[in-house]
Amino acid sequence: MLDSKAATGLHPTPYLRNANVRWHQFELGDLAVMDIRPEELARVTLRPGDVVVCEGGEPGRAAVWCSQEPAAIQKALHRVRPGQRLVSAFLTYYLDYLASTGVLAKFFTGTTIKHLPKEKLAALAVPLPSVSEQHLIVDMLDAQLSRLDFALAALLEANRKAEQFRKAFLRDTFIGALDKSESLESLLSTSIGGIWGEVPGQCDVDVYVLRVTELRPHGVLDPSTAALRSVSTSQLASRQLQVGDLLLEKSGGGPNTPVGRVGLVVEVAPKSVCSNFMQLMRPDPAKVLSEYLHLYLSHLHNIGGTARFQTATTNIRNIKASEYLKLKVPVPGLDEQRAIVSKASKQLGEIAGTVRRTSVVTNKAHQLRRSLLHAAFCGQLTRTWREQHDG
Repeated sequence: MLDSKAATGLHPTPYLRNANVRWHQFELGDLAVMDIRPEELARVTLRPGDVVVCEGGEPGRAAVWCSQEPAAIQKALHRVRPGQRLVSAFLTYYLDYLASTGVLAKFFTGTTIKHLPKEKLAALAVPLPSVSEQHLIVDMLDAQLSRLDFALAALLEANRKAEQFRKAFLRDTFIGALDKSESLESLLSTSIGGIWGEVPGQCDVDVYVLRVTELRPHGVLDPSTAALRSVSTSQLASRQLQVGDLLLEKSGGGPNTPVGRVGLVVEVAPKSVCSNFMQLMRPDPAKVLSEYLHLYLSHLHNIGGTARFQTATTNIRNIKASEYLKLKVPVPGLDEQRAIVSKASKQLGEIAGTVRRTSVVTNKAHQLRRSLLHAAFCGQLTRTWREQHDG
């Protein structure tokens, strides 16, 4: 199905890819089309009630095909056609439950890219209450989870708007006439690449190494997960991190995200360095405030301004630090920088507070969702109904 010639022919047929299958629903706005000969259709075509299960991507993600419209499936999808004793939607909820508890992962194969092969899926043991109870479980989960999913969607939208406001605030802060500008390089007292070092105990001194992994959203650095490594005394002397240092992500990013995030060091262990995938940049306090420069470089990344400095392989983006250091930075006087930082701290702090609160509620909603699925498949959800019918 990856053959480009298959997209042309006399029998164009829409087909589902992995990306079209979400949990309990399909996204059908961008269906691809390929030529499928009539004698092949029966093998790959869906019927109402079929369960479509992802083999890769998010293995096990599943939805029930309810449409009367014909559609085929890509080879990266499984078609499960339940028998009379198994309700299709009950099976998808059970797969959802196993995925949420981590049980489904035990059936995956592959070290880096995980898959759920047909043989593993077929070996999965499925509980079989009566068909009536299965329908009741589905109805109860539909009612409860639809409200919960609506709430989660609202929280996601709130976070999206908060991020939009954050980007707009930074854009408005730096747009227009800040007349004076200097090269980034001229604003730094130190600029040097990081180091990975050796295994602990092998060199002169053990240090904590901050990696791209420790760079959180919006330039927050989390040193609590830094790696313990070993470097020479001279390497530590030239790279030891200080509060106010900026760390440039030189390798990472992705197809839709340019490399070039910048972290601000606000706390650091006594002996810490950054990894070789990062560039240590130490602002000259006589010329620029670390917080101001961090705000501007974060804004630059937000608007895609680092893309011109990067080279790309298939999946990894690498930034050319020598060219990045030549970029022009608007530099008002130190008093104006302090005023910008003060205003930004207030506004961005309020946005961050909103995101934290929605994140807490989102986590609780996900916990509730897992609890509902657990109650459904351990018998608690329909216990009263069973007692009435058994009696």
